[in-house]
Amino acid sequence: MNPRTPIRNAIWAVTILLAFGTLGSNGSCADMAGPNYGPGNQGGYGQPGSGGGQTYNQPTFNNYRVDWCLNWGANCGGPAATEFCHRMGYSQATAWTQAQNIGSFSPTLLLGDGAVCNQPGCDGFDSITCTSGGAPPGQGGGQQQGTFFEEPGTDRPGMNYRNVVLNNPDPKNCKNLCRKDGAVCRAFTYVNPGVQGPQARCYLKNGVPAPVADNCCHSGVKK
Repeated sequence: MNPRTPIRNAIWAVTILLAFGTLGSNGSCADMAGPNYGPGNQGGYGQPGSGGGQTYNQPTFNNYRVDWCLNWGANCGGPAATEFCHRMGYSQATAWTQAQNIGSFSPTLLLGDGAVCNQPGCDGFDSITCTSGGAPPGQGGGQQQGTFFEEPGTDRPGMNYRNVVLNNPDPKNCKNLCRKDGAVCRAFTYVNPGVQGPQARCYLKNGVPAPVADNCCHSGVKK
């Protein structure tokens, strides 16, 4: 037996242990609270896209970077990009790139859950390109799939599963969004421009929360 063999084996064992220790400290998928996917880049913000769309570099929502996943560990990439575009008033996302491991210095927001991820392994978007391939959802009419009991001057706070910035400020556009979502949407609240920013907002609800009298809003409940 070669007398150097035990020393060589010990060196290999230490090397392997150090390698696994490095993976753990860098936040591998097994150790991190949030998901970790693929490589990414950095860039500026807000450039016109082709076909009348918009490319958002390092996109943010509610002062957080947009997370790579719509829900915690699920619906990553395209679904999250599409939801962001809906909230910006566009109908679809046509391109997106990833920014990896940004959570520790730039926390990310999961648009579906409303959770914030501030761990090193949390990923976001480097860019999202949104377009209006046709009319933005809820802003071009569409198939009528339900009737509503409408409530001008009424807010119904809570039970939101999606909120959208409306380029065309009209309660009927919010109502059309709710119609298009079928049985998922039970009620909506339209918020007037100037209340939560310069543009109108539409909140879609998967339940029917209690009404609150408030001239900020126009709500509706499916019959």
